[in-house]
Amino acid sequence: LGRRAGRLAGVSEFNARELRELSGRPAEVIPVLFDRAALGSPGPAEPPGPPTVLFVGRLAPHKRQDLVIHAFARYRRREPAARLVLVGTALNQEFEAGLRALAERLAPGAVSFETGGIAPAQLDQRYRSAHAFLCLSEHEGFGIPLLEALHYGVPVIARDAGAVGEVLGDAALLLGPEDDVATAGEALSLVIADRELRSELRARGGRRLKVYDSARTAAKLRAAVESL
Repeated sequence: LGRRAGRLAGVSEFNARELRELSGRPAEVIPVLFDRAALGSPGPAEPPGPPTVLFVGRLAPHKRQDLVIHAFARYRRREPAARLVLVGTALNQEFEAGLRALAERLAPGAVSFETGGIAPAQLDQRYRSAHAFLCLSEHEGFGIPLLEALHYGVPVIARDAGAVGEVLGDAALLLGPEDDVATAGEALSLVIADRELRSELRARGGRRLKVYDSARTAAKLRAAVESL
């Protein structure tokens, strides 16, 4: 497909580089069109309720919800009232059942799954209620939920894999390949408890989103199409 197309673009440099390597042709970067106006207002700096960790993404092996559950269970040893919310359709029933069993074994009664589809207003509320967004995916070509978390002011902790670090820049706490679930659990404890750090990450998130201004992205996409 890359060799036959009139012009090539990836939603991230990570994807564009792969296109160049596979096709031997130039490929530019045109991000996903991210329209903040379609989302609700940012959440409060200190959401009410028990400490809540959120991850939004399809229940699939490369998203590594299993590691998210392990990391959350470690954090919950310090905060027994903490909650984990996993939002996303499942690859299949067997995979979902395995994750549910893992959650019940490691953090009984503390993990909520929302896998049947969720209305925008409900998703808005999940972000606004979250104290941290934890992403331990092994591969992300972009990651729209990462930008959604930044928009809602939710501090992000993420594994620096695929395009994740590229998308987030300095607006998140990034974990390296040597960091395990114990480190992720410690990061949750740090981010949720440290108000100054949370405030700094919120501010950086707001600045980072300017890179994905919808008008700028639309102009790049329009120019690419018109060039054909």
